[in-house]
Amino acid sequence: RKDWRPDRLRDAVNANMRPHLVAVRAASIVADDFDARHSALRRHYFYRIVNRRAPLTVDAGRAWLVKAPLDAHAMHEAAQALVGKFDFTTFRDADCQAQNPVRTLERLDVSRVGDEVHVTTSSRSFL
Repeated sequence: RKDWRPDRLRDAVNANMRPHLVAVRAASIVADDFDARHSALRRHYFYRIVNRRAPLTVDAGRAWLVKAPLDAHAMHEAAQALVGKFDFTTFRDADCQAQNPVRTLERLDVSRVGDEVHVTTSSRSFL
């Protein structure tokens, strides 16, 4: 076991990730029994929908292009029906490894920022 400073580890990983478009923004020391999947307290996801007729260029592969007009306010209102504790079996992948499909979705926000619709979600776990 090597005792590396977190900032040095971050920089070493980033140096070895080139040319991939992935970066470690922070690293920290954790307990030996820490498990990245099972020890997480919360997971946050952010999705971008570019809502315009013009094709994606720089954002190709990083956002979803939807040409038809979207009503972000109506989307947000509808999304609130999914916030809370529910059985998400119908959203489950056929190969899902989770033993229980019941999850508590803590946040599902939809908002418009210019020609983009942003979807932000948070939960302790997802399927």
